[in-house]
Amino acid sequence: MIQIASVILLALAPCAFWLWLIYKGDRYQPEPKIQIIKIFLLGAAVAIPVAIIESILYPGSVQAQLTLSAAAYVSFGVAGITEEAAKFMTVRIGIYRSRFFNEPSDGLVYAAAAALGFATLENVFYIINFGWQVILVRGMFSNLAHVLFSALWGYPLALVKLKIKAKIWLWLGLIGAITAHGLFDFLFFTQSVYTWLVIPLFLAMIIVFILMLRHSNRISQFNPHRS
Repeated sequence: MIQIASVILLALAPCAFWLWLIYKGDRYQPEPKIQIIKIFLLGAAVAIPVAIIESILYPGSVQAQLTLSAAAYVSFGVAGITEEAAKFMTVRIGIYRSRFFNEPSDGLVYAAAAALGFATLENVFYIINFGWQVILVRGMFSNLAHVLFSALWGYPLALVKLKIKAKIWLWLGLIGAITAHGLFDFLFFTQSVYTWLVIPLFLAMIIVFILMLRHSNRISQFNPHRS
């Protein structure tokens, strides 16, 4: 029992930290914590059917050296599409129509909650299979990467609901999230010198996220200094 609790705490800790940090970035009307927790738990729950679907789409092991074609298929066709679609549907069904989804930054916050819930359950799987040390890398990079991918559709989702942008931006955001997710995984799966390209990709996505969060606060209807 103690061992199970330890695994859960290890899996949860980095995701809780990132979610807290992003929550603090929502400056003008922070979301109700109960709604954040709800989407977080839904994100974790949806990771189970996603894992089943992914095992059907690719029954092999991704831990082995993959050919370029297999790596591309697993990265873009399996992980990218399946995981981003699942996280998107979590937010779209779980909170989109709620009165609490009423500010540009809400798309980023709720997308992050779904992504980090999903990442927490992934952490549990990796800790059980590869040991607690894996969280040192996943907590710093993979968990945050899930947030950065989902932000690409999360922010347009809020802008579309608030009628600030046309729906085409949401579809572009989804395609962008799937592409970024797929490219991130693909570079890892190649296990070559090109794997180092994940670093500039990761940093670029962080910059994009920060710019979106700042923009969302600047245009918020609750910002008293909005022009």
